[in-house]
Amino acid sequence: MQLSNEGPSTNTVSITPVENTAVLAAVVNGATAVNANPSPVAGLRRATGPAYVAALLLRKPERAHLERSLKSRATIAFCDRVDSLVQLAEAGTLSAVVTELRDIDSEPTGQTIAQLRERFPTLPIVIFVSLEASDVHELAHVPELRATAVVIRAYDDLAAEVLAAIRTVPEHPAEVKILETVHRHAPRGLVNLFDFLAHAAVHPITVEQASKGVRVPRRTLGDQLKRANLPPMERLIGWMRLLHAAWKMDGHGRTVDSVANELQFKSGSALRHMVKRYTGRTPSEIWSLGGFSYLLGQFEHSLWDPGNAQ
Repeated sequence: MQLSNEGPSTNTVSITPVENTAVLAAVVNGATAVNANPSPVAGLRRATGPAYVAALLLRKPERAHLERSLKSRATIAFCDRVDSLVQLAEAGTLSAVVTELRDIDSEPTGQTIAQLRERFPTLPIVIFVSLEASDVHELAHVPELRATAVVIRAYDDLAAEVLAAIRTVPEHPAEVKILETVHRHAPRGLVNLFDFLAHAAVHPITVEQASKGVRVPRRTLGDQLKRANLPPMERLIGWMRLLHAAWKMDGHGRTVDSVANELQFKSGSALRHMVKRYTGRTPSEIWSLGGFSYLLGQFEHSLWDPGNAQ
């Protein structure tokens, strides 16, 4: 189907999230390549106010469905061509990008997606595909691509995945710094887990909540962490909690007790003991050595130093 839009058309358009199908997982795991050394998060572009989404969708019914589903939750700029998608990314502060694998002129979008990921590493990108052979082949040959989600036509709820993707954008400076480190090292299959933990760790979080948050069974996550020679989920959650605590204390004259109260630790003593268990140092020693930056380095060393077998 061909549409007549030459430039992006903008429409203001609540969702109940739905579970991805097993088919989606199969396509993502089998067909999507990943850049093992993505760029730092310096290119972060975060929208203020309502979400702003750029969408290269060619079918009118699918545009209409996305508008209805995101009513009052996002402004959507639709476009037909890949160059228009790039213009939207460059000109506006986007919350997410949605795209098919080819535009109205049958121009592949894969290289452009990879370039957007290179320039804006934390910008959520949702790829909308069918199970037709042409789409599966195209997806399998897109280089250096890490999509936030791959949504399958007629199987998955595109609007739900777009909203979920928007929620992955870092909201806090500490989160951005953590993700700069994580994205240098984390295996493809665990990036979403680290992104979720970095975002959610400002509150107490359980392993089960993390599993549900990334929609991957707890046992599967445990197996993935083990294969990647990474510590168990409980330990990762602890590190994220400590990093957020360190950020809040860094240069702000905050006490351990006040930060522990804000982050909902059981007590200041509980936070102090956790710092000691993870680093072998007291909070005052951590702050004297550089505070958040020092602790972030210890986190990186603990998880990804070749000499540290977990």
